[in-house]
Amino acid sequence: MGEHFEGVAAAFERQVRLRPAKIAVQDPLGSATFAEVWSGSNRVASALRARGIEQGSAVGILGVGSRDSIVAMLGSWIVGAHVVPLAPEHPVDRISRTVSAASVQLVVETDAYSLPSGVTAPTRGHLRQLVEEGQPRGPEAIPVDRADATAYVLFTSGSTGDPKGVCVPQGALCALALRDSPTRLSADDTFLVHTTLAFDPSMLEIWSALLVGAGVLCAPRSGMSLRSTADLLSDDRVTVAVLTPAVFALMVERYPESLAGLRRLIVGGDVMPVGQARAAKALCPDVDIINCYGPTENTVISTAFRLQEWDGTGDSVPIGVPVAGATAYVVDAEFQPTAPGVVGDLVVGGDRLASGYLQDPETTHARFTADHFSSLPGARLYRTGDKASRRADGVLEFHGRADLEVKIRGVRVNLTEVESAVGSDPAVAEVVAVAVGSGHERRVVAFVRAADGLDGTDAKGIRTRVAERVPTYLVPDHIELVEEFPLTGSAKVDRDALAGSVGVLGHHDGAPQEPSSADLAAFWLRRTGSAPRAGESFFDAGGNSLDLIRFIDDVGAAYGVELEFEDVYGVASFEELRRLVVAAAGERRDG
Repeated sequence: MGEHFEGVAAAFERQVRLRPAKIAVQDPLGSATFAEVWSGSNRVASALRARGIEQGSAVGILGVGSRDSIVAMLGSWIVGAHVVPLAPEHPVDRISRTVSAASVQLVVETDAYSLPSGVTAPTRGHLRQLVEEGQPRGPEAIPVDRADATAYVLFTSGSTGDPKGVCVPQGALCALALRDSPTRLSADDTFLVHTTLAFDPSMLEIWSALLVGAGVLCAPRSGMSLRSTADLLSDDRVTVAVLTPAVFALMVERYPESLAGLRRLIVGGDVMPVGQARAAKALCPDVDIINCYGPTENTVISTAFRLQEWDGTGDSVPIGVPVAGATAYVVDAEFQPTAPGVVGDLVVGGDRLASGYLQDPETTHARFTADHFSSLPGARLYRTGDKASRRADGVLEFHGRADLEVKIRGVRVNLTEVESAVGSDPAVAEVVAVAVGSGHERRVVAFVRAADGLDGTDAKGIRTRVAERVPTYLVPDHIELVEEFPLTGSAKVDRDALAGSVGVLGHHDGAPQEPSSADLAAFWLRRTGSAPRAGESFFDAGGNSLDLIRFIDDVGAAYGVELEFEDVYGVASFEELRRLVVAAAGERRDG
């Protein structure tokens, strides 16, 4: 805990001095050495200074993980500014609100991305333009020993609604990369970068590699699919990757061979599915698979658990113990540690902790509190809103979010417990429970992805078996079979979309002869979370690229047609998409 970290730019410069000619970044446009990345970053810093960017300024970075975005981030940090990642796939309104809320002074456009016309920013400039404008490194000193300076601001809504800007210090990002933890890389590693910059796993992918002298391989963003992701994971150059549990489950089931060649696989961002964890451990015995837990407010990873240490029993995979530099406690209502095995509130702290929420002292005060367990001056803890218990050996078990507790017919029910009860059935591959309705009509629906292609009769059988093992209040009112779960832009299961689909999803006993507008609308709702509206595209409706891939799979399974991702990607509305599907079905029938 006492180790001192400097600024990110200074940490990167150290690697430049150690290995200037080593390839640091590979992306679809080529590669760059540590020295080339550093040279470009200093030119960007020079151009930013000329445009009035200084210590404390906010610089928006529009793009994905690539050489351009990495150079833009480093250039911003060299002048003491902090970065605000902007996702090109986000709706115009979300980008506009982020730029405004973060008081962004300049937006750096990277690669082929440009700021949408509806977004107003004080000034903008493309990365390559800034490189041309800038000068080689001059006498200006790099801001070093600035562990408390903000590195980036990420806007996250979490489970509570309005987006909040989380301010992550440079020291926290350096601790993520440099602490001697289970996730630390070696200089021989190459980390796959495939997460959008607006979600914090991208910071793990990029900076935990570059700050220790490892390389990164940045995925192309156009036309990404599960198959292409599997191909990237199979690339001989890639040794480390991070996946959300939802994508991890799909990879284990469909493309397990893509994981077998990795040295390490980090899984985090949601609850690791037990069945796929057991399968992965058996199928990939030589891969260091780590189940990680950590909110954005504690810089990606707070605790870690190696599957190699798991005996495979129980209804859940432990989230492990605090990583080096981090702390984690399970406390009761009086903020005192709970006894082993007793469920309480999970609070985390250490040198990865965010400084707070941007321009929101009230929420910062409510969620961050003094760490009276620590003797370090100024130590703080973050109230995660999650439930956990600590085993006698110190290993933490995750018990879901406190806000997943709902009242059903007068009884308080934790949806995570419902998921554990249903998920323990051998016929269930994955389950997500949601509460729908209100008042006395409120009920619990469990969405199940079956292990062996079950039909509606088996869904009733699952419920019957669950009722034989657990109290009545933990038995879902209804079980809905789904082929796959809708995901949010951060590749987590979209519970709101599932809740909104109740009463709309249907089961198809056979492929219909002709595309039905009602069925297509149900597929659309399943994958976007909202019903089709005139003139609204799939992405405007809330879908993302992975959702679109699944929509294409839905259509293929229902109508026996093969749609190309590139053809569907640019479709502007549901009606246009319906015509495309009808035409494809007609070609299949006529052919």
